[in-house]
Amino acid sequence: MRMGTGLIAAVRQVPPGVKVVLGGDLLSSLGNGATYPFLVVLLVRADLPTAVAAGVLVSRAMVAMIGAGVGGTLADRIGARSAVLAALTAAGICAVIMGFSIQPIVTVVAILAFTFFSVLLLSALDALLGMATPAESRELVFAWKYTVVHLGAALGAVGASITLGLTGDQLGLQILYLFDGGTFLLYAVFVGVLTKKPEAPAAVLAGIKVRTPGSYGQVARDAVMRRICMLIIVVVAVGFGQLQIGLPALVASRGQAHFLGWMAATNMAAVVLMQLPAQRWLTGRRRSYVLSLALGAMALGWALVAAWFSGLPQLVLASFIFTIGEVLFTPVWMATVNDLATPALRGRYNGASNFAYMTGTAIAALVSGVLLATGEIAALFPICSIVLAFSALLIWCFPDRFFRAPIGVASAQSNLVREVHDS
Repeated sequence: MRMGTGLIAAVRQVPPGVKVVLGGDLLSSLGNGATYPFLVVLLVRADLPTAVAAGVLVSRAMVAMIGAGVGGTLADRIGARSAVLAALTAAGICAVIMGFSIQPIVTVVAILAFTFFSVLLLSALDALLGMATPAESRELVFAWKYTVVHLGAALGAVGASITLGLTGDQLGLQILYLFDGGTFLLYAVFVGVLTKKPEAPAAVLAGIKVRTPGSYGQVARDAVMRRICMLIIVVVAVGFGQLQIGLPALVASRGQAHFLGWMAATNMAAVVLMQLPAQRWLTGRRRSYVLSLALGAMALGWALVAAWFSGLPQLVLASFIFTIGEVLFTPVWMATVNDLATPALRGRYNGASNFAYMTGTAIAALVSGVLLATGEIAALFPICSIVLAFSALLIWCFPDRFFRAPIGVASAQSNLVREVHDS
């Protein structure tokens, strides 16, 4: 009963216009979850040489970093809402082309364009949510965002499995990518129509009014933001990125790829079930301490993987413990970026944050790829665990260097903290 009451209270704290955006996020996540696992299948179906397919995957990482930066700039120049609408429309069209293309060059261009617009969307959407939400509710809103994205992806993956089982690969993939494209376009309708109503929060409508020029150089001069971006790169390179790349590679290299489904299910279920209850517990606690606890949990998870031999229960436990760190880290990082941002540079702050994330992902892929090629993939997780543990200790010992404001508190002190560290 208390959990249900807490959930209702959490829903009521979300501004009406933000609920529209989060509903669209859930919808588009259904499509993403249905198609995300099949990118490599598209490359195989295009009959590309192995070297070319590998080059496309590497190029995606570069395109993603560019998209993050462009998304932030567009959000500041034409408004976050307008940038979101443009990115949703373009990504939806690209998704449909990916599913129906029979020409290899068209498939490759569509994949790269989809990557660009999808990451552009992330920067613009984070800026829109940050702008539309009061400072004291930002962690909650980003916790909701993370929850609905995982829930949608999980449901989409289940739906994809059923669809392919009923229709076969060729027709099934076309249906899935048509559905994915449709979810993006319907999301654009939600944002374009529903957020224009008079009862929508003024902050959401303000997304089309920000026209103040700026530059990423101004973001780079923010000392706290620089540290946050460095932290994101480290956590993604040795944490999130290895959950998506290194851990599957390790498990598959030991001939136990069937464990991957259980690991993914554990991660998604834990995020959906724990994210919002955890947010209630976190309210009022210092962000720097929460970040150090998050990195500590990730380090413990990877330590269990480093000690793993063959048992599924130990691997599932490691995935669960790592997810605790994920649940603690993500809303705090996103809210902190938006608290540090000035209104005129909110898009670029979120663009820099997503650029750091994509940089970490590229580093994770490079490191795990090299270790896999040399047969030393098992050495990855002891190193990752040590790096995360050291980072957690660093934040714990020097909390003021990583933004100390409490969670769930209107943070007028964010600019003051930035000024103190810049001086």
